[in-house]
Amino acid sequence: MAYATLQILSNIIAWISDGTHLSEIASDVHDLTECIDRVSEFT
Repeated sequence: MAYATLQILSNIIAWISDGTHLSEIASDVHDLTECIDRVSEFT
């Protein structure tokens, strides 16, 4: 659930901040979701 929520948030951030430096934040959020996804595989 948390992963899906973060993915949606990162998509929204990417859409809002398209073409701005905030896209880097969206990228960081995406990386975070990937880390969470990996961790969730072990739990």
